[in-house]
Amino acid sequence: MYTVNSLFGKPVIAQATGERIASVQDVVLDQPPTRVVALLIDIGGLLSSARVIRWEQVISLGDVVLVSGDPLYTTIKEDPELAALIKQAHQITGTTIITVDGTQIGTVADLSIDERGTILGYQIKQGFFQDLRGRSLLPVEQVRSFGNDAIIVEQPPQA
Repeated sequence: MYTVNSLFGKPVIAQATGERIASVQDVVLDQPPTRVVALLIDIGGLLSSARVIRWEQVISLGDVVLVSGDPLYTTIKEDPELAALIKQAHQITGTTIITVDGTQIGTVADLSIDERGTILGYQIKQGFFQDLRGRSLLPVEQVRSFGNDAIIVEQPPQA
């Protein structure tokens, strides 16, 4: 199991050449968020388009992200699906988590994913000064709805 935040800043290495391509800047999630579809490796700028690597090209995750493929990355201009997902994207970390009975149980601290990029659950931060040891995992199966302002869940997760 991995966390999305642990991917940020990791070097991305091409398996075929051993060359560093870039580092992970962000992730692109499908909508509603169930899996990582791509890694954003360059945000782009005034004269250039953002560059992404499709999750299917990720071979392994460790100290580095090892990728394969030809081409190794694409630009947002070349991939309308990813362009649309990026346009719809919003910050998930910090989103309020509320039970169906209206109880606020915390905020999203991170997302847990597997090696296929599938979201397994949301790590909950329950207090302003809560650290990693105090976080609990909200399995994705308990999520009833997901919005820009809140995630509604069936029942509070067990710590």
